[in-house]
Amino acid sequence: PSVPKVEETPVVTGGDASPRSVPAIRSQIEPDDALMTQLRGLLESGHVTNDGPRLLAFEAALASWLGVPDTIGVASGSAALALGLAALRLPRGRVIIPSFTYIATLNAVVQAGLTPTFADIDPGTWTLSPESVRAQLEAHDDVRAIIAVNTYGVPASLDALAQLAADAGCALVSDSAHGMGTEAPEGRVHPGPTLHAWSLHATKVLPGVEGGVVTARDHEVSAEVRRLRRHGLAADLKASGPGF
Repeated sequence: PSVPKVEETPVVTGGDASPRSVPAIRSQIEPDDALMTQLRGLLESGHVTNDGPRLLAFEAALASWLGVPDTIGVASGSAALALGLAALRLPRGRVIIPSFTYIATLNAVVQAGLTPTFADIDPGTWTLSPESVRAQLEAHDDVRAIIAVNTYGVPASLDALAQLAADAGCALVSDSAHGMGTEAPEGRVHPGPTLHAWSLHATKVLPGVEGGVVTARDHEVSAEVRRLRRHGLAADLKASGPGF
Protein backbone atom coordinates (compact mmCIF):
# COMPACT_ATOMS: atom_id res chain seq x y z
CA PRO A 1 0.00 0.00 0.00
CA SER A 2 1.01 3.59 -0.54
CA VAL A 3 2.38 5.45 2.45
CA PRO A 4 0.41 8.61 3.37
CA LYS A 5 2.39 11.74 2.60
CA VAL A 6 2.75 14.34 5.33
CA GLU A 7 2.52 17.88 4.03
CA GLU A 8 3.47 20.90 6.07
CA THR A 9 1.46 24.12 5.99
CA PRO A 10 3.20 27.25 7.35
CA VAL A 11 1.22 28.94 10.11
CA VAL A 12 2.12 32.19 11.89
CA THR A 13 0.88 32.36 15.47
CA GLY A 14 0.73 35.25 17.91
CA GLY A 15 3.50 37.81 17.71
CA ASP A 16 6.06 35.28 16.55
CA ALA A 17 6.76 35.91 12.87
CA SER A 18 8.63 32.63 12.39
CA PRO A 19 6.57 30.04 10.48
CA ARG A 20 5.40 26.93 12.29
CA SER A 21 4.18 23.75 10.68
CA VAL A 22 0.86 21.95 11.11
CA PRO A 23 1.09 18.46 9.57
CA ALA A 24 -1.88 17.20 7.56
CA ILE A 25 -2.40 13.76 6.05
CA ARG A 26 -2.76 13.50 2.29
CA SER A 27 -3.04 10.17 0.52
CA GLN A 28 -0.54 9.30 -2.18
CA ILE A 29 -1.98 6.90 -4.75
CA GLU A 30 -0.01 6.72 -7.98
CA PRO A 31 -2.24 6.05 -11.03
CA ASP A 32 0.25 3.86 -12.91
CA ASP A 33 -0.53 2.14 -16.21
CA ALA A 34 -1.14 -1.28 -14.62
CA LEU A 35 -3.72 0.17 -12.23
CA MET A 36 -5.53 2.05 -14.98
CA THR A 37 -5.59 -1.08 -17.16
CA GLN A 38 -7.16 -3.05 -14.33
CA LEU A 39 -9.76 -0.34 -13.74
CA ARG A 40 -10.59 -0.26 -17.45
CA GLY A 41 -11.06 -4.03 -17.51
CA LEU A 42 -13.25 -3.84 -14.41
CA LEU A 43 -15.50 -1.18 -15.94
CA GLU A 44 -15.72 -3.07 -19.22
CA SER A 45 -16.76 -6.25 -17.38
CA GLY A 46 -19.84 -4.51 -15.95
CA HIS A 47 -19.35 -6.44 -12.67
CA VAL A 48 -18.57 -3.56 -10.33
CA THR A 49 -20.70 -4.41 -7.28
CA ASN A 50 -22.43 -7.25 -5.39
CA ASP A 51 -19.54 -9.62 -4.65
CA GLY A 52 -17.57 -8.99 -7.81
CA PRO A 53 -14.50 -11.13 -8.52
CA ARG A 54 -12.04 -8.40 -7.52
CA LEU A 55 -13.77 -7.84 -4.18
CA LEU A 56 -13.73 -11.58 -3.45
CA ALA A 57 -10.05 -11.79 -4.42
CA PHE A 58 -9.24 -8.80 -2.21
CA GLU A 59 -11.12 -10.29 0.76
CA ALA A 60 -9.25 -13.60 0.37
CA ALA A 61 -5.84 -11.95 0.00
CA LEU A 62 -6.42 -9.65 2.98
CA ALA A 63 -7.65 -12.54 5.15
CA SER A 64 -4.47 -14.45 4.33
CA TRP A 65 -2.26 -11.45 5.13
CA LEU A 66 -4.06 -10.72 8.40
CA GLY A 67 -4.03 -14.39 9.38
CA VAL A 68 -7.80 -14.75 9.83
CA PRO A 69 -10.35 -17.08 8.19
CA ASP A 70 -12.41 -14.34 6.57
CA THR A 71 -12.72 -10.63 5.88
CA ILE A 72 -15.85 -8.78 4.76
CA GLY A 73 -15.43 -5.70 2.57
CA VAL A 74 -17.92 -2.87 3.10
CA ALA A 75 -18.46 0.70 1.91
CA SER A 76 -16.46 2.49 4.63
CA GLY A 77 -14.91 2.20 8.07
CA SER A 78 -18.07 3.79 9.47
CA ALA A 79 -20.15 1.12 7.73
CA ALA A 80 -17.88 -1.54 9.21
CA LEU A 81 -18.67 -0.27 12.71
CA ALA A 82 -22.40 0.07 12.03
CA LEU A 83 -22.71 -3.38 10.41
CA GLY A 84 -20.60 -4.97 13.13
CA LEU A 85 -22.74 -3.61 15.93
CA ALA A 86 -25.92 -4.58 14.07
CA ALA A 87 -24.62 -8.11 13.54
CA LEU A 88 -24.01 -8.53 17.28
CA ARG A 89 -27.73 -7.89 17.95
CA LEU A 90 -27.05 -6.25 21.28
CA PRO A 91 -29.96 -5.48 23.61
CA ARG A 92 -30.63 -1.86 24.46
CA GLY A 93 -28.13 -0.42 26.88
CA ARG A 94 -24.78 1.34 27.08
CA VAL A 95 -21.61 1.10 25.03
CA ILE A 96 -18.39 2.35 26.57
CA ILE A 97 -16.23 4.34 24.13
CA PRO A 98 -13.06 6.38 24.64
CA SER A 99 -13.26 10.13 25.20
CA PHE A 100 -10.70 10.58 22.41
CA THR A 101 -11.94 9.21 19.09
CA TYR A 102 -13.49 10.24 15.78
CA ILE A 103 -17.21 10.95 15.57
CA ALA A 104 -17.79 7.78 13.51
CA THR A 105 -17.36 5.70 16.68
CA LEU A 106 -20.07 7.67 18.43
CA ASN A 107 -22.34 7.67 15.37
CA ALA A 108 -22.28 3.87 15.09
CA VAL A 109 -23.38 3.51 18.71
CA VAL A 110 -26.23 6.00 18.37
CA GLN A 111 -27.39 4.52 15.06
CA ALA A 112 -27.56 1.09 16.71
CA GLY A 113 -30.00 2.49 19.27
CA LEU A 114 -27.46 2.20 22.07
CA THR A 115 -26.32 4.79 24.61
CA PRO A 116 -22.70 6.00 24.38
CA THR A 117 -20.86 6.26 27.68
CA PHE A 118 -17.42 7.86 27.68
CA ALA A 119 -14.37 6.55 29.50
CA ASP A 120 -11.00 8.23 29.90
CA ILE A 121 -7.92 7.44 27.84
CA ASP A 122 -4.45 6.48 28.95
CA PRO A 123 -2.31 9.66 28.65
CA GLY A 124 0.66 7.61 27.49
CA THR A 125 -1.06 5.84 24.58
CA TRP A 126 -4.19 7.96 23.92
CA THR A 127 -6.19 4.73 23.95
CA LEU A 128 -9.02 3.51 26.17
CA SER A 129 -8.00 3.21 29.83
CA PRO A 130 -8.92 -0.17 31.37
CA GLU A 131 -9.09 1.47 34.80
CA SER A 132 -11.66 3.98 33.58
CA VAL A 133 -13.62 1.22 31.85
CA ARG A 134 -13.67 -0.77 35.06
CA ALA A 135 -15.12 2.21 36.90
CA GLN A 136 -17.86 2.61 34.28
CA LEU A 137 -18.70 -1.09 34.48
CA GLU A 138 -19.03 -0.80 38.26
CA ALA A 139 -21.28 2.25 37.88
CA HIS A 140 -23.62 0.76 35.24
CA ASP A 141 -25.21 -2.67 34.99
CA ASP A 142 -26.48 -2.26 31.42
CA VAL A 143 -23.19 -2.10 29.47
CA ARG A 144 -23.60 -4.18 26.29
CA ALA A 145 -20.26 -3.51 24.63
CA ILE A 146 -16.91 -1.81 24.94
CA ILE A 147 -15.38 -0.17 21.85
CA ALA A 148 -11.60 0.21 21.98
CA VAL A 149 -10.09 2.51 19.36
CA ASN A 150 -6.70 2.05 17.73
CA THR A 151 -5.11 5.51 17.88
CA TYR A 152 -2.67 6.34 15.08
CA GLY A 153 -1.64 2.69 14.86
CA VAL A 154 -1.39 2.16 18.62
CA PRO A 155 -3.79 -0.56 19.84
CA ALA A 156 -5.58 -0.28 23.15
CA SER A 157 -4.81 -2.64 26.05
CA LEU A 158 -6.88 -5.37 24.43
CA ASP A 159 -5.83 -8.16 26.82
CA ALA A 160 -7.07 -6.20 29.84
CA LEU A 161 -10.19 -4.94 28.06
CA ALA A 162 -11.08 -8.44 26.82
CA GLN A 163 -10.93 -9.70 30.40
CA LEU A 164 -13.12 -6.85 31.62
CA ALA A 165 -15.63 -7.54 28.84
CA ALA A 166 -15.69 -11.25 29.61
CA ASP A 167 -16.22 -10.62 33.33
CA ALA A 168 -19.05 -8.18 32.56
CA GLY A 169 -20.66 -10.41 29.94
CA CYS A 170 -20.44 -7.80 27.19
CA ALA A 171 -18.86 -7.62 23.75
CA LEU A 172 -15.50 -6.05 22.98
CA VAL A 173 -15.28 -4.29 19.60
CA SER A 174 -12.07 -2.85 18.18
CA ASP A 175 -12.39 0.29 16.06
CA SER A 176 -9.28 -0.53 14.06
CA ALA A 177 -9.65 2.25 11.49
CA HIS A 178 -6.00 3.20 12.07
CA GLY A 179 -4.84 -0.33 12.76
CA MET A 180 -4.11 -1.96 9.41
CA GLY A 181 -0.55 -3.26 9.62
CA THR A 182 -0.24 -2.99 13.40
CA GLU A 183 1.57 -6.08 14.67
CA ALA A 184 1.67 -7.51 18.17
CA PRO A 185 2.72 -10.83 19.71
CA GLU A 186 -0.85 -12.04 19.09
CA GLY A 187 -0.53 -11.32 15.35
CA ARG A 188 -2.05 -8.69 13.08
CA VAL A 189 -5.55 -9.28 14.47
CA HIS A 190 -5.84 -9.50 18.25
CA PRO A 191 -8.09 -12.46 19.20
CA GLY A 192 -9.66 -10.68 22.19
CA PRO A 193 -12.26 -8.46 20.47
CA THR A 194 -15.50 -9.97 19.22
CA LEU A 195 -14.89 -8.11 15.98
CA HIS A 196 -12.60 -5.52 14.39
CA ALA A 197 -13.79 -2.71 12.10
CA TRP A 198 -11.11 -1.44 9.70
CA SER A 199 -11.03 1.60 7.39
CA LEU A 200 -9.69 1.89 3.84
CA HIS A 201 -10.30 5.64 3.69
CA ALA A 202 -7.93 7.74 1.60
CA THR A 203 -6.12 8.97 4.73
CA LYS A 204 -5.54 5.51 6.22
CA VAL A 205 -2.54 3.18 6.00
CA LEU A 206 -4.14 0.97 3.32
CA PRO A 207 -6.04 3.51 1.19
CA GLY A 208 -8.72 2.22 -1.14
CA VAL A 209 -10.02 5.76 -1.76
CA GLU A 210 -12.97 4.62 0.36
CA GLY A 211 -14.01 1.35 1.95
CA GLY A 212 -13.93 -0.69 5.12
CA VAL A 213 -13.45 -4.24 6.35
CA VAL A 214 -14.93 -6.34 9.15
CA THR A 215 -13.17 -9.29 10.75
CA ALA A 216 -15.02 -11.30 13.38
CA ARG A 217 -14.03 -14.01 15.82
CA ASP A 218 -17.28 -15.93 15.32
CA HIS A 219 -18.25 -17.32 11.90
CA GLU A 220 -21.91 -16.61 12.59
CA VAL A 221 -21.15 -12.93 13.16
CA SER A 222 -19.21 -12.80 9.87
CA ALA A 223 -22.12 -14.44 8.05
CA GLU A 224 -24.55 -11.92 9.56
CA VAL A 225 -22.36 -9.00 8.45
CA ARG A 226 -22.40 -10.41 4.91
CA ARG A 227 -26.18 -10.78 5.01
CA LEU A 228 -26.64 -7.23 6.25
CA ARG A 229 -24.25 -5.97 3.56
CA ARG A 230 -26.54 -7.51 0.92
CA HIS A 231 -29.53 -5.44 2.05
CA GLY A 232 -30.50 -8.26 4.42
CA LEU A 233 -30.96 -10.88 1.71
CA ALA A 234 -29.86 -14.42 2.53
CA ALA A 235 -29.31 -17.44 0.28
CA ASP A 236 -32.34 -18.94 2.00
CA LEU A 237 -34.94 -16.22 1.46
CA LYS A 238 -36.77 -17.35 4.61
CA ALA A 239 -33.73 -16.16 6.60
CA SER A 240 -33.78 -12.70 5.01
CA GLY A 241 -34.61 -9.58 6.96
CA PRO A 242 -33.79 -5.88 7.19
CA GLY A 243 -30.26 -4.97 6.10
CA PHE A 244 -28.18 -2.03 4.92
